[in-house]
Amino acid sequence: EVSDKEENNDENQSCFDSEGALTNLSPARSSVIVSGKIKKPASQKPLIDLCPICGALAGKHIYYGGKSCGPCRAFFRRSVQSKYFEIFHCKSGENCTIEHDSRKKCQFCRFKKCLEAGMRTAWVLSEEQRNQRFNKLTKLKTQNSKNDSARSQPLAISEVHMKFTIEEQKSIEELHQKFKFHQQTWLKTLLLQNKDAGLNVLEALLKIAPIKIQNFRYLEDIFHLIFTRNIVPKLLENADLPTKDIGQLINGQNSAISHMFKLQQFTKMNQTQNDRIPDFDCKVTKQVSELVDDKAVDSTEYITELLSRLEVGAGVSMPTYTDLYPEHWAMDKEVEDRHKEISRRIQRWPTDADNKFDYPLVLLLSVILLFNPDHNPLVTRSVMTNLQSKYLTLLQRYIRSKLDTEAANAKFIEAMLLLSVAREMWNLSRHHQQLNM
Repeated sequence: EVSDKEENNDENQSCFDSEGALTNLSPARSSVIVSGKIKKPASQKPLIDLCPICGALAGKHIYYGGKSCGPCRAFFRRSVQSKYFEIFHCKSGENCTIEHDSRKKCQFCRFKKCLEAGMRTAWVLSEEQRNQRFNKLTKLKTQNSKNDSARSQPLAISEVHMKFTIEEQKSIEELHQKFKFHQQTWLKTLLLQNKDAGLNVLEALLKIAPIKIQNFRYLEDIFHLIFTRNIVPKLLENADLPTKDIGQLINGQNSAISHMFKLQQFTKMNQTQNDRIPDFDCKVTKQVSELVDDKAVDSTEYITELLSRLEVGAGVSMPTYTDLYPEHWAMDKEVEDRHKEISRRIQRWPTDADNKFDYPLVLLLSVILLFNPDHNPLVTRSVMTNLQSKYLTLLQRYIRSKLDTEAANAKFIEAMLLLSVAREMWNLSRHHQQLNM
C-alpha cells in the first residue's frame, strides 16, 4: 500500500476541526488590498479552494495538472512512481465516496478522482528525472544505501488491476487500422507478380485444385513484401531510429519472424478447424470482383468465372497445415514434429476466456516480435527496447482486462516464451528452404 507519511505531515496543517469547521486561518487569507493598502473586511469570508478529490483544503498551486491537497498530491505521485496504480482495485463497485476522513479506504477510487481532477500520470517525474532536475545525486545515493535492506524485502502487492483505459483501447484500434492494408491488396499484388501462382492460390481457396507449395511460398513472399513496405513504415512513425536500424528492421530477421507468426494464425491444423479471419469469404469475393474490371490484371475471363462461383455460394477455405507441409517435407521426422508442435502452440495462444480467437493478441505480439532488440546489430538499441516495452506493457494490460489474474499471468508468460519459440520455427523453415535451393 502506498506510504502515507507525507499525508500525515500535511494533515497536521489541516484547517478543519473535529466538527468540520474551518479554524486557524491566517489573517493574510482573509485580507484584501484596497488602493495599495491591506484592509481587513469586517464580515467577508475568505475564498478557500477545496481539494476536488477528498474535500480537504487544497494547495495554492496546480499539481501535475490538477488542483489537490498535499496528501492527495503525495498519494498520486507515489502511485505513479511505483506504478502501483496499475493494480489498484475497488471492492465496492468503483464508486466510493472519497472524503477527508475516508480517503485511505479505497486507493482505486481515490486515484480515479485524481485523474478526474485533471492530474496526469505523464507529468510525474521518475526518481532519475527528479534527480537530474533538482541535482540531488548525493542525497539519492545516501538514501539508497540506507534503504538497501528494506528494498530486499518483498512488497505485498494486490494481484488485481485497473480497467483497460480508453486510450489503450484506441491504441489497439489504431494498430488494427495499420494492418488492414495487408487484407486489401494481397491477391492483386500476387497476380501482378506471378499470374500462375495467383490463380492457383485462388483455385485452392475455392477448393477447385490443390495448392502448389512453391506458389504458397510465393504468396508468403508477397505478404512479407506488403508488410515491410506498407505496414512497418506506419509502425515506425514518430520513432527516433537511425536509417541503419530501420533498414535492419525491414530487411533483417525480425520482420520475417513477425510476419511468419501472423501467417501461422491463419493456417488450419485440420479440415474441421474454422477459418480465423472474420468474414473471409466476403473479403476474398470483394478482391476478386475488383479484379474483374482491373485492366492491369490478365486472365479476367477466368477470374470472372471464379467470381461467379463465389456469388453462388462456393465455400472459401484457407489451406491446412498438411497442405503446406506434407509428410517428409523436411526429410527429417524430428524437425517435422517439432515444427508442427510449435505451429499448434502458436495457434493455441491468441484465445480469450471462451477459447475464441482474439485478433488483437496476434497484432500485439507481431509488433513485439518486430521490435525485438535481440540478435540484431543496432546503432540505438535503447530506442528499439523502449518501442518493444511500450507494446509489452500494452499486451500485459490487455490480457489482464480479458482474463482473471491467474489465467492472465499464464497467458503473458506464454507470450514471452513464444518470442524464442517463433524464432526457432523460423530457423527450422529457413533451414529446410536452404536444403531445397
